[in-house]
Amino acid sequence: MDLQAGPTSEEGVRLRVPLNLNHNDKGTGFGGSLATLCTLAGWCVVSEICARNDCTVDIVVVTSRAEYIKPVTDEYLSALGLWPDTAEEAEFLRTLQKDKWAKMRVRSRTGNAESPAVVFEATFGAKVL
Repeated sequence: MDLQAGPTSEEGVRLRVPLNLNHNDKGTGFGGSLATLCTLAGWCVVSEICARNDCTVDIVVVTSRAEYIKPVTDEYLSALGLWPDTAEEAEFLRTLQKDKWAKMRVRSRTGNAESPAVVFEATFGAKVL
């Protein structure tokens, strides 16, 4: 895969992998690599939220769904894990503090907001250690 962390921004967490190691027989981004990249970007969002709030947790993916809209042919496959809205984040942190376990839905995408190639949504669970 050759996973590379990109910049974290006000929009989210970006990860990328080179196409030449993650392509299918058609020379476009392999669906499994794209799904993995989106999953990892979402995992990084949850991890960063927990770290910012001094929570030491184990994080797992509970459910996920990917919609492949168009082929990805860029030199690098890139996924952006999007920050949840403040209300969702606050509820996740409240539940995590109270119950020591919480779930949060995170969206990721490849491509840009106006023309995504893959739209991905996953629910992650976090357990306080």
